[in-house]
Amino acid sequence: MTDESSAHPVYDYLVVVDSFWPAKTYGGPIYSVWNMCRGLSDSGLKVGVNTTNANKGIPLPVPASQVSQPHPNVHVTYYQANRSNNKIRFMSISRLIGLWRASIQTRVLFAQGLFNWATPITALIGVLRKKPVLVSPRGALAEEVIQQRKTLLKRLWLIILMRPFANSILWLATSAQERQEVLHRFPGSRVLVVPNGIDLALFRDIPEDSRHQFEQRFRVSSDTDPVIVNLGRIHPKKALSNLVRSFSQLLKDYPKAHLLIAGPNELGERDRLQKLVDELSLSNQVTLLDHLSGKDKLIFLAGADLFILPSKNENFGLVYAEALAAGTPVIASTATPWQHLDAIGCGRWVPSDVVSIHAAAIDLLARDTNAAGAKGRRWVFENLDYSYISRQLHKSVSSALEISIPGNRSLP
Repeated sequence: MTDESSAHPVYDYLVVVDSFWPAKTYGGPIYSVWNMCRGLSDSGLKVGVNTTNANKGIPLPVPASQVSQPHPNVHVTYYQANRSNNKIRFMSISRLIGLWRASIQTRVLFAQGLFNWATPITALIGVLRKKPVLVSPRGALAEEVIQQRKTLLKRLWLIILMRPFANSILWLATSAQERQEVLHRFPGSRVLVVPNGIDLALFRDIPEDSRHQFEQRFRVSSDTDPVIVNLGRIHPKKALSNLVRSFSQLLKDYPKAHLLIAGPNELGERDRLQKLVDELSLSNQVTLLDHLSGKDKLIFLAGADLFILPSKNENFGLVYAEALAAGTPVIASTATPWQHLDAIGCGRWVPSDVVSIHAAAIDLLARDTNAAGAKGRRWVFENLDYSYISRQLHKSVSSALEISIPGNRSLP
């Protein structure tokens, strides 16, 4: 057995995350972390992943406690997630042992999220192993998230389990907004800002008949105008009730409009939303769909006239980038880091209340939505490709930690 002090690192980054690709039911963060791992590995870096087979109700069909390689230079170990009292237990003794052992031969420990046992444990291992630790909050520090559920427990968690490590770790925020959230909770912390990257492969070739395919796939009449969509978790923080109410106002100006909302149900929000749709007599104009991926997602986004997500908080909001990549203008709330939409000319950044959303929709629909969508698509392709973002991430981390990757794995 090789002595720890002389062992050459097996992993340049060991990503510690409770759920991982292809656990798509957890939404945007799964795609973001997967894209990041692939981007780092495509740059010649070795990436390890310590995770579980959790996928909400149905566990991933992956071998437990064995290393798999879903992408070159990405080595994933899925540990068994246990269910107790209808709650998923992500941390286990076997996972803890695996994390401790893998940390021996790792250059940077990279934890995802905050309100999970894996992150403070990773921070502690970093101290014990004298390894640099990078932490991405993934939106967990937003006041909206903290107030949502178990507020007191979350505040105690941050004070007791994270504050002791706050100034020794390096934080990774996906926006200036999230950077301020970190500094508000942990003044004096070191915080990098690097946005999420997206996989543009799905969006490179948009079918010319995407609207026709949309109508066929989602059973929308050909005389529908406009088509408005929303995609993502159906969750209280998304403020989808405001979207439905603003849409009911929009029907006065656009009586042939149709709203489609697609995504997995969380915390019973889908039932509450359906009840609202029925109360407003919108069952013929509003359609609720299940989670979409692959070509269905592409057609859903590309075939629409407008994408709207009036979320109460987003640390990034991957779906905004995906909608723009599909050539569809978007409306984002001012509780998200998409303030540049107006300057680019591909959407509006407005408060999440019903009046503001309605006014923004009227404004955008009065313009050339195809031209606005084209501007957004061009901007995303120039700025958010995951390979480019991952290179920027590694350069920023290397500079902040004053480390370098030797040999042919150094980045230009």
